[in-house]
Amino acid sequence: MRKTLCWIHICVLLTALCVGSRVNATEPHPVSAAKTLMSAEIFGVPDGAPVSLARLGLGRQPILFILWATWCKPCIQEMPLLAELHRRYGKAIRFVGIAQDLNSAANRRVVKEVTVQLTYRQFVEKDGPTMIGRIFGPQQTALPAFALYGAKSGGAHGQVGSLEDADNLSTLTNELLKQTSLVSNGASR
Repeated sequence: MRKTLCWIHICVLLTALCVGSRVNATEPHPVSAAKTLMSAEIFGVPDGAPVSLARLGLGRQPILFILWATWCKPCIQEMPLLAELHRRYGKAIRFVGIAQDLNSAANRRVVKEVTVQLTYRQFVEKDGPTMIGRIFGPQQTALPAFALYGAKSGGAHGQVGSLEDADNLSTLTNELLKQTSLVSNGASR
């Protein structure tokens, strides 16, 4: 009985986390300053090596954090859209996928298998879904989520919801265009 209740609670939690796929992201979400993220512990896929966000260029170049999970169906479904966005904007903006899965060899293998079509680096967190709370605040738990940080300026755009929603895709694309324009004009360097 106790195990059944535990699995029911886990299923309810996972469903609640993925409800963000129905969130309309036309309203930007407030996101934390880049400096509050520097203590985050992320680990490379597939090797599990620890990586600091500073080493990834946070604060030196625009970075789009893609927060997702292997168990989040909308996150998986939008991967072809993310591959296309990376193809278009990846020269000016670093794309960083952070799976909200626990850091384990088994989870890193699953992340690698699921993201084989993506050409940007993937990471997992030390303790599961904490990055979304660091970026959006503890009240935000829905996935998929995106946070775009500019270089030096620290200006950021955050949104929650699947890119399969045309408004969400348009909003994120417009923000990527703004950052690309800043980089090409030298304003963000």
